Amino acid sequence: MTPIGIAIAAKQSPVQYHTVHVNGQPVRLFEVSKLTVGDCLLAAGIKMNKLYGRPGLAMIVSLNGKNVTIPGKHGQQPVLLKNDLPCSFDDQVNGGDKLTVQKGEDGARPELTLGDLIGELPPKTVIINGQRFEVSSGLTCNSFPASMSQPVADRDEIVFDMADTVEGVLKELKLAELLNDTRPFFIKIDLVEHKITEFTWKIYVNGLAAKLHNNVDHLDDIRFEKGAEPTLRRLAEILEIPVTESMPIFFNGQQLQLEQELVEFIREGIKLGLDERIHSGDHLTTKQKNVQPFILQDLFNFAQVDIPKDSRGFTLLRNGEKAAFDDRLAPGDELNIIFESPISLK
Repeated sequence: MTPIGIAIAAKQSPVQYHTVHVNGQPVRLFEVSKLTVGDCLLAAGIKMNKLYGRPGLAMIVSLNGKNVTIPGKHGQQPVLLKNDLPCSFDDQVNGGDKLTVQKGEDGARPELTLGDLIGELPPKTVIINGQRFEVSSGLTCNSFPASMSQPVADRDEIVFDMADTVEGVLKELKLAELLNDTRPFFIKIDLVEHKITEFTWKIYVNGLAAKLHNNVDHLDDIRFEKGAEPTLRRLAEILEIPVTESMPIFFNGQQLQLEQELVEFIREGIKLGLDERIHSGDHLTTKQKNVQPFILQDLFNFAQVDIPKDSRGFTLLRNGEKAAFDDRLAPGDELNIIFESPISLK
């Protein structure tokens, strides 16, 4: 009975089919109440999920030591045309319609700059000894200085930071001389190292004593107080090294201070004067001198004597008595030179 019923129904209401061309190939579909573009593509064996473009490859970069994944661009939607006009999967089709379908383009790798990745890095303002400075953030890519406009590449190692210590600020502003003055002062004398705090500049942040590692914030007031002048004479005073022997005497009524060296300081083979500047990291050696008692002749190393042009000679006096050049001196001695006038002829 079933086959007979089907035959009777088919004769009374015959089943029709439509022919639709998909990318130039005919596709026959049985007539239903509504045929869509999607129905035709399925009948043509085209898989809908294969029509969308694949997303682009992602990039992985290191940002301040942490891996960051940057996704690729999305794939494009497929291009659908019905009778050469754009359409959608749900649009109705009729027999004889021509459908064209093109796979969407695959997405590309991301394209961005360091500025796109990091965003804005506002500068920091600090005041150093009354002068305002703008401190910019340091930015490197693969250990090389970089700009915000530089493109980002896969596996880049990106580091950015804002100087947040006194030392970091001085480095960023390239104030190398000021930075060196604030570092601890070390010097070696005969292979023994000494730390001289008096030669190191003092640091104050907003009026409070600070060190190079102390933090610095926006609009902080940083001041540097100069240390003692690093001379050899001052170094000897700090280390209590006797470098000279002195003796007070009087010459023609004026007090003088006779002085002789007890020790020599040598740097890189060159003898230094007591008022010569020394530097942190210097290596000095010393040499003890053979000290002799002061004699009258030493006076002429410290006193200027003007000899009259018409003088016939002179007499040396020590405490009112005649003396010789090699006479030993004692503290407080009074010395005089008496020049003899020429004999007048009458």
